[in-house]
Formats: sequence, structure tokens, C-alpha cells
Amino acid sequence: MDSSGLNWTAVAALAQTLEAVVVTLSAIIVIYQLRRMRQESIENKVSGVKAAVDVLSSERFRSVSSVAMAETSLHGDNWRFLLDQVNLVALLINEKYTDERLLLSLKGHDLAEIESLLRTKPISRDLQAELNTKYANAYAFLSRAREWKLQNQRRA
Repeated sequence: MDSSGLNWTAVAALAQTLEAVVVTLSAIIVIYQLRRMRQESIENKVSGVKAAVDVLSSERFRSVSSVAMAETSLHGDNWRFLLDQVNLVALLINEKYTDERLLLSLKGHDLAEIESLLRTKPISRDLQAELNTKYANAYAFLSRAREWKLQNQRRA
């Protein structure tokens, strides 16, 4: 083998080594970015769960729920307020700002109780129409809370 062939072989080996270093550095950068994005995602979900729990644990939510749950038929501003708040929480879940399973483990029983009342008590026509349109996401989330509660009762 002549010296020019040997030089080209050395250049090719050096190029392969350089390529391997670049690929390794790129992989390290990608892994670092994924870890950072994952951490930000976790922080967003924790903030989202905190916001959702704050909404569902607020003094106003609790006092309005007490009054609304004592009503013989479901109608009026109390139920609209409750459903507006649950709709907000459902939006946080749908937009991936809140982990639904964690939220249900914290508030699932209370939400399932609200769903139970919506299912079993008479509902005014206007509120029923809004349940199917304006509050569809809230009702779907409340239904998932009911399923979650049933699954947890079976496990216990």
C-alpha cells in the first residue's frame, strides 16, 4: 500500500471517529433536552393538579355544593356554578395540564357524588340542555370520576 492510500485510510478513520463523537454529543444534548422537557412537564402537571384541587376545595365550591346537593331538583345558579368549576377542571385535564388519575385519587369521591346527583335527581330542562352542550366536558369528567370510584370499590 502506498503512502497516499495510507493517508486516505487514516483520513477515513479520523472522519468516522469524528462522526461518532458528533453523534454521541448530539445524543447527550437530546437526552438533556428530553429530561428538561420532562421536568417542565411534571412541574406543569403538579401546578395543574394544585390549581384543580384549589378550585374543587374552595370555600365557595364547598358551600355551593352543600346547598345544591340539598335541592330536590337540579336547577339554577348553584348547579351552573358547580358545573362551571368542574368544566374548568375538565379543561385542565383535556389540555394535559393536570394528571387525571392523581386528581381523581384526591377528589374522585366528591366528584362521583356530584355525578350521582346529576344521574338520579330530576334536572330542569334548561340545565339538561346545557349538560349536553356547555357542560359536556364537565359531565364526561364526572362520569369518569364515577367509573374511578366503582373500580376502587371493587378493589377494596
